[in-house]
Amino acid sequence: MAYGIHLTDHSDAALIDLTYDLDVAYWCRIFDVDAALLRDAIQHAGPRAVEVQRYLRRDRVQPEQRGE
Repeated sequence: MAYGIHLTDHSDAALIDLTYDLDVAYWCRIFDVDAALLRDAIQHAGPRAVEVQRYLRRDRVQPEQRGE
């Protein structure tokens, strides 16, 4: 298994585990965010990497581009 990626038995979704420093460093590098922003995103979106990525992308889009 690659560092930073944990696979569940019932799903092929990658989970981000904040208890492992290697996971935090890996996903911070992948998403180009700092650890605080990664933790915030996980708090809002949950630990699934795809949901965190979706949350971070949505958060980076300007409000006028979202139609607000």
